[in-house]
Amino acid sequence: MSNSSRIGATAIDVVGTLLDLHPEIDSLALFEPAAAPLAQERLDQVERSKNIIESGLSIRRDFALPFWDSVLLSCFGTGLDAFPIIENALFHNSPPRRQFWVASKDWSANHLARFVQEVALGQILVVSSRVRLRDESYRHIPMVDFHCPVGKANQEMSARVAKLLHPTGGYLLDSGQSYHFYGRSLIPEAEFTPFLGHALLLSPIIDRAWIAHQLIEGACGLRISRKPDTSIIPSVVQEL
Repeated sequence: MSNSSRIGATAIDVVGTLLDLHPEIDSLALFEPAAAPLAQERLDQVERSKNIIESGLSIRRDFALPFWDSVLLSCFGTGLDAFPIIENALFHNSPPRRQFWVASKDWSANHLARFVQEVALGQILVVSSRVRLRDESYRHIPMVDFHCPVGKANQEMSARVAKLLHPTGGYLLDSGQSYHFYGRSLIPEAEFTPFLGHALLLSPIIDRAWIAHQLIEGACGLRISRKPDTSIIPSVVQEL
């Protein structure tokens, strides 16, 4: 496989490539997260915390930090006024709106087109890192959700970070606002938490809140459908 052969390939294509590389995979899960209000919408209802939120948004604009990192940083020195924000920061999505398993032999863009079209307006379709093998055991596709903005220098940095975390390489995708990474080799379930732990050490280059939610779920998830209200589908910009 040449370096240019996968450039421009979609996330669906990348997962298909990984399935070809690992015939031991029997099936993998897709899910549509339950609809949830944006953090800003939940927090805007809290009058006494508005100054904290505005300060956090200013930090976010100036330094391109993730929303929650910026807002929680702005909680310093605010006492009990910060408590509603801290409560909201612990919010974790409800169970998925729907979830289903797809057999390895059925994974193709044409086969999945119907599932993608059925995604509710404003929602997304996500692939889980946890795959079921033919011997009924489970492994994980290494996944990373970067936070750094898209650009030549940040792509080079993200590619190097991905190789540090998963030396056997994989695929770096432009997600629209940052980058996604899919590792080429599967990792045992026992290595899942250490893998994310190492990724957490590189926050905010890698999205800290995303890592936290994946640890809670016991599996990673990355979007394979269009970004809501846009035509952006994650696509390969570099093969590692």
